[in-house]
Formats: sequence, structure tokens, C-alpha cells
Amino acid sequence: MHNHVNILTELDSTSAQIKIENEITQVTAVYKSPSATLNSSDLDALTNHNGPLIIGSDLNAKHTDWHSLCSNKSGKTLAQHAESSNRYSVVASDSPTYFSYVPTHHPDVLDIFLLDTPNWNYSDHHQPLRPFF
Repeated sequence: MHNHVNILTELDSTSAQIKIENEITQVTAVYKSPSATLNSSDLDALTNHNGPLIIGSDLNAKHTDWHSLCSNKSGKTLAQHAESSNRYSVVASDSPTYFSYVPTHHPDVLDIFLLDTPNWNYSDHHQPLRPFF
């Protein structure tokens, strides 16, 4: 069972609610262009759910807490919101997810997850599958 969810923000996003083990999990994909501002009100709207939350994002939010080379304004906004709301964790790769064709731009971590899955049991004998293209 799933339902589409409309979340009104200044960001490009799409969300669905999926029933997993008797809980409604909200799954969201979100993008913020580098020129747009990341507002706390947008983060409030994205994370306003009373159950497990999975947000896959390219918020162009860089922060050294999640292995970016430096911190930018959006990254500082997100880090502060995550800490003050205590609602979700920012999860990122420890290696770059962005590679530019512009020689002066360095590879960096831009693709991150915002996760709140407190009751999920992650113990399993399977390892995650990571496709490479």
C-alpha cells in the first residue's frame, strides 16, 4: 500500500508513504539548485511525519560533518536543523558523489540521506548491493 504525499516547499520534491511492517514510512526524493536558498521551514515540511522517514537528496548542502570538503550556507542550515530538531540523522558516503566536468571543481559529497528509522532492525546476514555504472 502506498499514497502520494504533497509537501509544499520551495524545493523540488516528490514523496510517497509506504506501509512497512505496520508503520507508515515516508519516502522522499528532493533537489535544491545551487542558487536556491535552503530554509528551515522547508526542512520542517520535509521532516514533518510521525513515523519512519527516508529522504534521498541533492540539496547542494555541503558540510564537513558529512565528509564534504567545506561547509556552505545550505550545509550549515541543514546541520543546525538536524541537531536542533533531533528528528533525523544526515547520512552520507565517505567518498565523493559529485564529479564535475569543470577541471577547477573538485569532487565532493552532495548526495545525502536524511533518515529517521528508529524501530528498524538492521541486523541481517546480507550486505547492501552497490551498483556501479
